[in-house]
Amino acid sequence: MSIATLSAVPLEQIDEIDAFLARSIIASTPWPDAWRRDLERQHRVIERALYHGIAGLLTSRANALHEWPEPVHEAMHCQALGQGMWEARHLSVLRNLLAQFVANGIHPLLLKGTALAYDIYDYPAQRSRGDTDLLVENREIELVHAALKASGFVQDRNSAENTNPFCLEQLWVYTAPDGHSHVLDLHPQVLNTRLATDVFSITEMQSGARELPNLSPHARAPSHVSALLHACIHRAQHFNSPYWVDGQPYKGGNRLIWLMDIHLLASALSTSEWDAFCFRAEQKGLAALCLHGLEAATERLETVVPDHARQRLMLSDQRSPLHDKYFGGPFKSLWVEISALPTLGERAGLFWRALFPSRRYLREKYPDAAWPTCILYLRRIIMGVFRRLRGR
Repeated sequence: MSIATLSAVPLEQIDEIDAFLARSIIASTPWPDAWRRDLERQHRVIERALYHGIAGLLTSRANALHEWPEPVHEAMHCQALGQGMWEARHLSVLRNLLAQFVANGIHPLLLKGTALAYDIYDYPAQRSRGDTDLLVENREIELVHAALKASGFVQDRNSAENTNPFCLEQLWVYTAPDGHSHVLDLHPQVLNTRLATDVFSITEMQSGARELPNLSPHARAPSHVSALLHACIHRAQHFNSPYWVDGQPYKGGNRLIWLMDIHLLASALSTSEWDAFCFRAEQKGLAALCLHGLEAATERLETVVPDHARQRLMLSDQRSPLHDKYFGGPFKSLWVEISALPTLGERAGLFWRALFPSRRYLREKYPDAAWPTCILYLRRIIMGVFRRLRGR
């Protein structure tokens, strides 16, 4: 059964499986007796574990899968082995690239998965991912492009030709001699939204940056406080923005690997760092958004949030426009993004591009529809209104 078939599975059964997997990555959990002869349930556990990106976490814990059915155990082992092999290859590529950057006077900051893999996880391969995110300053972007090309990277064609007005990042791909591809996600700003400049600056993320010696002597990542703020925002953005797992699009922020990021970062904070985290969340109007992520991690992974920190976040009544963008639905998200632009012309242009994206975008969205472009535009608008009326 592929991940795509999970839409036919009752939500309560998915939640039951997810709760079981969450318990299993924080403590050895026996396989439920009621599931012992249920082959379909075994397939679904495998699918959900792969969707959540936790095979490496499960297999790295001693005796975690000792009593699990052999097909489940074998699937987790194969996935974790594949992730470990990718990690070794990817590490070599990253080390060479970071050395090339430093030689050209470029000092990027690693974000999200790769940064956390070499900082808070026991083994980097436990933190599954498909690319590496790099934060670079706009003034360095031409130098970065030159260094990437010198290291054998080429910009992804779709990324280079992308006309999506909401996408502010670039994908670069290196194809190794063994045929495997390695993807670099280049970010000229901290968040993939025009609202980012009022919330996070690159200078702020660089402040207190941590060295990642296990990755490279040239690798740096944000402080744990900045990383936790960013992890909570990253989780929230996917309630409105899709992400892909095994080629299938999803929306929702409760992938267990993301909650594990929040759990491990929260567990690493000292009392003074919790104070700094709460202060910055309050100052930026992100308290409710951060509390939402911490409570999700607490529910699934028993994350411990100090009482004083929880109270501070609960009492903060200021909300950044990011909260509406990520939790307000697609139409409100669009309105918040448009409102952030300084001039009427820019707002009208963004609205027009959102309503009528490029023909290439439409062809990729509806690959099997041999219709004129005008009909595809009409279909897109009608389906958007229909989803809105249905409350999606």
